[in-house]
Amino acid sequence: MSKVILVTGSSRGLGATIVKTLVEQSHKVIINYCHSEQAAQDLVAELGSDNAIAIQADVTQREAVDKMITQGTKHFGQIDVVVNNALVDFKFDPTAQQSFTELTWEDYQQQIDGTLKAAFNVTQSIVPQFKERKQGSIISIGTNLYQNPVVPY
Repeated sequence: MSKVILVTGSSRGLGATIVKTLVEQSHKVIINYCHSEQAAQDLVAELGSDNAIAIQADVTQREAVDKMITQGTKHFGQIDVVVNNALVDFKFDPTAQQSFTELTWEDYQQQIDGTLKAAFNVTQSIVPQFKERKQGSIISIGTNLYQNPVVPY
């Protein structure tokens, strides 16, 4: 049975691979992006506008998330599954990484907001729809950067 699936942070990387796989399996997808509009629109063109819609939202901002949920629901009729995949931009470059003594709390806060606050906002926004229909699924993808930070000590 075809489902409508919102994947946050899905205009590129792992998120793009997830939405491509879902459409191959006959699902409809909502491609969320924050800054990568062109990549998101290219992905919609590749997948077909009957199967995918791109919606810009900074998932760390609750009001933006609520608008995204409303827009996605209006477009497809409902959302069946949410995949919390969005993370703050991270580029692996050990030579450019700051050492621990150079990091600020804001560096950590950005990662916390991008991982936890984003998933919290999206989950809290979609749960009323899931409760009303008495069904829905939430999948959250995290990172091991907290356990294994890429910081040269």
